[in-house]
Amino acid sequence: MTRRDDFRRDVGAEPQVLDQLLTAYEGTDGPLRAIPVIGHPDAPIVFAGMGSSHNASMAASWWLQRRGVPSWTSYSSKFAPTAPPPASTLVAVSKSGSSVETLAAVEHFRAAGGDRVIVVTNEENSVLAERGDLVLPILAGREGPISAKSYAATVAVLLLLTGAWLDEPELRPSTLRPAVRAGLDLIDRFDHVGDEIAAELSATPVLHVLGSGAGVAGAREGAVIFKEGPGVPAEALTAAEWLHGAYRAVRPGRFTALLLLGSPAGSRDGEVRAKVESLGGAVVEIGPLVVGDPALGLPGVPRSALPLVEGLALELCSLAVWKSRPEATS
Repeated sequence: MTRRDDFRRDVGAEPQVLDQLLTAYEGTDGPLRAIPVIGHPDAPIVFAGMGSSHNASMAASWWLQRRGVPSWTSYSSKFAPTAPPPASTLVAVSKSGSSVETLAAVEHFRAAGGDRVIVVTNEENSVLAERGDLVLPILAGREGPISAKSYAATVAVLLLLTGAWLDEPELRPSTLRPAVRAGLDLIDRFDHVGDEIAAELSATPVLHVLGSGAGVAGAREGAVIFKEGPGVPAEALTAAEWLHGAYRAVRPGRFTALLLLGSPAGSRDGEVRAKVESLGGAVVEIGPLVVGDPALGLPGVPRSALPLVEGLALELCSLAVWKSRPEATS
């Protein structure tokens, strides 16, 4: 099988993986049973990971920040070995459980007096898992060389972890479960719009993937997927960042923006749309209330579950572009 075939298989399996994961994390005897509601909101929670693991952490960190809990994401390779405040927590994220950078981040954290390490991984018997105080499995199974179902599963586990910390009803398994049906529906519908979207995205020399709030996770991951898969030059930004100067780097009429909608932080989405159009560019929107054509609507998806479906939508878009480039099937 080619890399594209492997990726297509893994993308198609995402709804089933999410369904099984949410079932495993339901109930009082699930993997989150040892997670208490946060009693010290001044104690920071730091997420460390590389690649897709880092990107997946951004949605959970946004929810914590929104509720006043000090939180940030760090590339494991940039993890600073400074003394953390008391009661601080490191969430070490690695699909393989063998990332040398993330293992080093755990060692730095321990040496600096950090309180607790939670490991989120697909390999419960890995070296990283052995060094954690608690292991949360993503249950994604075997996967090809490009992250797809493991990314969605990691986002889900991190959102569920955040929901347990915050006692947040929007981040419970039952609330996130609509993402399963939405994913299945999206895969079924994509055949009808895939060629049109692929034609739009293939015509651009550079793709700007824009998201806000928790949608930044999907934007970051989407840009990586377009580069790793069909080989499309892509840059991920927040809508506000793009409006604050990044748009000046584009050639009028020679770019496309992929805009993720639906975040409460996305109040400038309309401005992005207007700016792109004024420059002669094209916008492809993904979200609950899309405007224009082509677009990918996600009706009925709760805002907390959007990060679980946005990634799938971007993966399907990248597959459509990849399919239109037969020379890039390997």
